[in-house]
Amino acid sequence: ADIQLTVDHLLRPAASSGGTVDLNSIDWTAQEEGEIRKRLEDFKIENPPESDSVFVFPTRMGGRKRKLIHFVAASLELAHWSHGDKDSQKTVAVSRRGRRRRLQQQEGTCE
Repeated sequence: ADIQLTVDHLLRPAASSGGTVDLNSIDWTAQEEGEIRKRLEDFKIENPPESDSVFVFPTRMGGRKRKLIHFVAASLELAHWSHGDKDSQKTVAVSRRGRRRRLQQQEGTCE
């Protein structure tokens, strides 16, 4: 389901003017997307592909912002996953290569 949402968002056109995207198709502004994109592009530049670095966004961002992070991370071909049990503790982690399982094992949350 998450993959289909990402594909749908990647294929939907942005609004042509006004600095925002069509909120009927995507639930964030171009400015919000730009801020997240800048953070993730900086992370990607600072960490080579073989890096084990993981960037973890703060908790309490809300589902809309987490969805945006997943969308941008996918468009930049970064590994990304949700982490946390309760809504108030959920966050998104991003890495150059998949480390989800290792991170879960370190924290004892591996299924």
